[in-house]
Amino acid sequence: MVKELIKNSLSKDKLVLTIVIIALLSRILIVFTMGLMPQDAYYYYYSTNPDWSYFDHPPMVAYMLWLFTHVFGKSVINIKLASFITSFLTLIVSFQFLRNFLPRNRAFLTTIMLGVSVLFTVLSMNATPDVPLMLFWAVSLLFLHKAVFKGCTHYWLLAGLAMGLAFDSKYTGLLLPVGLILFLLISKEHRKYLLSFKLVSALLVFIVTIAPVFYWNYSYDWMSFTFQSSRRAGSIMEMNPRFDLFLGNIGTQMGLLTPVLFVLIMSALGAFIWRHLKLKSLPKANQLFLLCFALPTLGGFMFISLFYWVKLNWMMPGYISGIVFVGYCFRKKAIKAHYIIAGIFNALLLIEIIFYLVPIKSDDTWVGWEELAQGVNELRNEYPEDFIFAFDDYKTSALLNYYLDETVYAGNVIGGNALQFNITQSDLSHLKGKNALFIDSDKRLKNTEKYNEIDPELNDYFEKVEELEPIIVYLRDKPIRKWFVFRCYNYTGGKK
Repeated sequence: MVKELIKNSLSKDKLVLTIVIIALLSRILIVFTMGLMPQDAYYYYYSTNPDWSYFDHPPMVAYMLWLFTHVFGKSVINIKLASFITSFLTLIVSFQFLRNFLPRNRAFLTTIMLGVSVLFTVLSMNATPDVPLMLFWAVSLLFLHKAVFKGCTHYWLLAGLAMGLAFDSKYTGLLLPVGLILFLLISKEHRKYLLSFKLVSALLVFIVTIAPVFYWNYSYDWMSFTFQSSRRAGSIMEMNPRFDLFLGNIGTQMGLLTPVLFVLIMSALGAFIWRHLKLKSLPKANQLFLLCFALPTLGGFMFISLFYWVKLNWMMPGYISGIVFVGYCFRKKAIKAHYIIAGIFNALLLIEIIFYLVPIKSDDTWVGWEELAQGVNELRNEYPEDFIFAFDDYKTSALLNYYLDETVYAGNVIGGNALQFNITQSDLSHLKGKNALFIDSDKRLKNTEKYNEIDPELNDYFEKVEELEPIIVYLRDKPIRKWFVFRCYNYTGGKK
């Protein structure tokens, strides 16, 4: 079947085949050449502390990394491989879902359009909760469609399980049962399921599947739910439009999909909705099903972006059902432009990852962390009794925890929010009276000199602080990363 699809769908168009090869080779090369990202290390840290849930996300990404690193061993390649294989499975399931709406060849080509985008390259190269979310979102859509249109009880139960696993990946998964209820409310033909045993059974399976996450939150005073919702809800409720945020969201989505595919999806959705508004009619049940899972995600986050910065990954799940509308109305010239741009984007990204031609002024990079660990290890030999900590949410602490054979602490040492480290390293009493090495990233790297200033927060928690020589990482004889190093004496365990 796969050979036949490739022969019929790709071999006739050398451009499409070329771009598919570029995207696939890019992702395979990334698996074997790219260094560890802070997110990779942080969620790997999750996996070394198994739990029902975690401070800032549900547990599925931890389970994914635990599985791959226990089966294949702890390595950067295997962490990357987990994301690569999971995202590839997402495309396979998405194709099976699209076949419910499009002829097989067109469903395959439409899936490929999404698959060659930078969106799936990002999913393939960085372990985040979005990786399992996208897989279980696609599985949920596949089973929900079978449940609603075939009516078989076992599909309803499988749909409930898949929706629960999507929620256990990321809280965005809650939009799946929302989309289902919305569809059943609107569709006269399928409204019979609203009070049915089948829907109740699916929702019960969903509730059972997500119960451990709720139990964990209950045990920790609803910490994760509060962290994810309170600040964002406050900004949104202010209802103070920020068009710069709105345009910024559009720009990041264009970068993820390519500008052409983003415009194609939004214009196809918009034209479809406008046509039915003018006719004052509901779409056919199959198309209404798609809308109920695309609009709450795509339209909802587009609206939120007027008031709050929407991260580039929040809208990802909506594209799985949204792209079907592009498949309904293929525009050959536009689609050709999409493939060309996608090929260029993937090639440029691969060049950047391998050669690091454009320095990234941020800790969200794959370069320099292993060299930092080597530098810190040398300091460890000089100061063997000191404990090590950093204060940048999780990034430096997570990377050093991965590379060093010892516990590295985070910002809660000096009273800061350290996310999951707040949970796993909540008791710091054993550190009282000890000296410490504080590692602080210089994101802007304006020079290679010392900082020549002591952070007041360090003085609040230590008797004395002195600055050591910074750790500098060079590439092609140019400094590309820098960390300030401070030796802190006699940890007080609290503010003086």
